[in-house]
Amino acid sequence: PQAILAEYEKQNEEKLTTEVNFQEVFRILDDKLPKIPDLPGVSKINPPPYSQGVEYKGKPLPKPPVDKNAQKAKAKPPTKKSNKDEPPKIIKWGDKPGEFRETNLKHFRDYTSNMNTNTLQVLQNTKKTQPHSGIAPCVIRELLFPPTASEDITTLIESAFVYQNTSNYQLALKTMSDAKDAWGEIEELKSEVELFFLLAIGSIYESAGRDDLALGLYLQGRQLGEDKLMYNHPDRAIAYCGLGSVLCHSEEYGWALRCFLQARNIRELTLGGDTVDTATVYNNLGVCMYGMERNQESQAYFELAKAIFECELGYDHQRTLIAGGNLKKCRKQSLHMEPEFRPLWEIPITDAAPSKKGKKKKKGKKGKKKKK
Repeated sequence: PQAILAEYEKQNEEKLTTEVNFQEVFRILDDKLPKIPDLPGVSKINPPPYSQGVEYKGKPLPKPPVDKNAQKAKAKPPTKKSNKDEPPKIIKWGDKPGEFRETNLKHFRDYTSNMNTNTLQVLQNTKKTQPHSGIAPCVIRELLFPPTASEDITTLIESAFVYQNTSNYQLALKTMSDAKDAWGEIEELKSEVELFFLLAIGSIYESAGRDDLALGLYLQGRQLGEDKLMYNHPDRAIAYCGLGSVLCHSEEYGWALRCFLQARNIRELTLGGDTVDTATVYNNLGVCMYGMERNQESQAYFELAKAIFECELGYDHQRTLIAGGNLKKCRKQSLHMEPEFRPLWEIPITDAAPSKKGKKKKKGKKGKKKKK
């Protein structure tokens, strides 16, 4: 195996020394991707300095009629009663409160907390494989399913994925290339098969940390999907997801957000909004929004992704745990933003307890007469 790897590295030495011109990549993607949505805000109808004035709609309420003939009734002084013949008052106490009955909401919350604690106990052996969302929210990468092939080619593809998961990237690249060549000798590769091998080799390069090579293969896959696949084919979204993942690693969150928005549009059109694949895109959109410091939108995407994962995959699935960790990380940020608003109307309220102090009459001093 060492001799095979050395020979393979010599053959691909020139290919592995490439530089990516991001400006050219952005120029290619600019016309194909949707724009970044504007920040959420409150639309002001009459902004300061309130030049439009106040507009009153409808008729004002009529004032109640004043009865001039009504005379003010004098308050009668209260009559004093003797307390000698009256029995003492009996204090009536209320009934004791009954037993507290737990509602269904309490049972559901206990069930959820028990599921979370049991999940952490059961998945002790998978802690090392899970990403650490306490540092930053994590992107969920796409899973590639190979098309139906012969037994030998299927074995080669599965072996390549095993090598990729065990960090043997050179063997993974060689095995995947051998599978592609073997399939090409049997028949001409279809568009779906060619797209699969482009994205699979790009995924191996991305796992190996060669985002420059992965970006080139994802661009080829995007062009192949646009040219040879139908407009409603769901596989067209995988290339945009790969581009978004690579751009997230490069901290180009704005362009990554646009790629994931395009993938969301394709999957909502072809698969629907309540599927696992679409929820994966929602989670990655939340990661991009978090990187752009748009925490409210990020929290909304994480909540939506977590809810779909819980319904479709369950509480103990790894994707559900990743989305939950991303949501906890996002909730630690400052999200309290009060929008500006102007009160539409004001209602005067009379004082329920007016002060009894009145104006005192001025009295003349003693011993002095008033001047005429």
